[in-house]
Amino acid sequence: MTPLLIGLLAGCGLLDGGAITQTCEDLPQGCDGTTDGGGDTAAPIDIAVDTLDPVYGLLAGGDSVLITGGPFAADALVTFGGQPAELRTWKTDELRVMTPASSTSGWTEVAVSTSAGSGANSKAYRYFRDGTGQVGMVGLIERSHPLGALASTGDAGLGTVAFIAPKAGTSWWLTQAPDWDTCRSSYVPSLGWEYWDPGTTVLELEGRDGDHLPMAWDSVEQAYNGIDGTGTLPVDRIVPGEIYDIFDFGGTELPTFSAAAVTEIPAGLTVTQPELNSTTLRLGATDLSFAWDTTNTADGIYLTLTLANATSGDQIEKVTCLAVDDGAFTVPSDVFTQWSSGLTLYMKIGRGLESSATLPLNNADIGVVGAYALLGAASTY
Repeated sequence: MTPLLIGLLAGCGLLDGGAITQTCEDLPQGCDGTTDGGGDTAAPIDIAVDTLDPVYGLLAGGDSVLITGGPFAADALVTFGGQPAELRTWKTDELRVMTPASSTSGWTEVAVSTSAGSGANSKAYRYFRDGTGQVGMVGLIERSHPLGALASTGDAGLGTVAFIAPKAGTSWWLTQAPDWDTCRSSYVPSLGWEYWDPGTTVLELEGRDGDHLPMAWDSVEQAYNGIDGTGTLPVDRIVPGEIYDIFDFGGTELPTFSAAAVTEIPAGLTVTQPELNSTTLRLGATDLSFAWDTTNTADGIYLTLTLANATSGDQIEKVTCLAVDDGAFTVPSDVFTQWSSGLTLYMKIGRGLESSATLPLNNADIGVVGAYALLGAASTY
């Protein structure tokens, strides 16, 4: 074709480059990204972010986490709360990443995107502040045995366990007195605990011999408080010398976790002074010297001494003490402000072991005290 003929054809609109259009059907790869020439460009796929293991870690980041779901690809970008994680390995159905640091505690979204699509789990991973060297779980599991005038009442069990934001220098012992070998009347501790609600109604401790201690959530106390919220536990399941664990506990606010050796009940206690097994015991304010066996010492001894009206049983005054488990302790006579003759003095002396276990959620210490206590009563003069 000569240049003249080409010019004539173009002038007549028969050869106009601007008028030629090309659709995806004309492309070798077709509209769906294949070579069959059919359909439009591939639509983004939905990527599932199903599970994370573990489901929690520390604010500092750097924890290895396995994510399952998919389909994943080598170009996957993973974010925790919008912050990119370091991708270590990938398969079509799992990714292993190192978590980024976070400035905020709590549940966060985990998202995955590739060149083919994206997906997210809005409540997939929980960040915790590092609790190393601090206490994050406190409480008391106690079996008590009455002697003397109270012997007919039978053994009893009680327990209260709370989760708290990690706090240094705290302990269940501080609910009794501010320091060791001290007593206080009408003691109201200022603990400064920030309680956590795990978001589930039952906490169950399990003994190594299969004894189960289910504890119900008490929204007023912000703790798991006995089987029905009153502090009472089935005494036959609190076995002296037994160790109790937590298996697969979690709720809407705390992720599922397990913890071994949450508490241990002491093997026993023998009090040699005063004679708690007496049915006619009489004590004066200067007679409150206690002595006990030290065959199996524990972390401490606690005393609760309650003055009550002999007829009605109404409480008049309560004194609480902490004592080093060295075999003897004398209650200062001036600690009582309401002592008088003709009253009933109810006495509890307990030996306690404090757990040395660690809460895996944030590396905080578990400070649940397992205790065995003896109960007695005396008339005052």
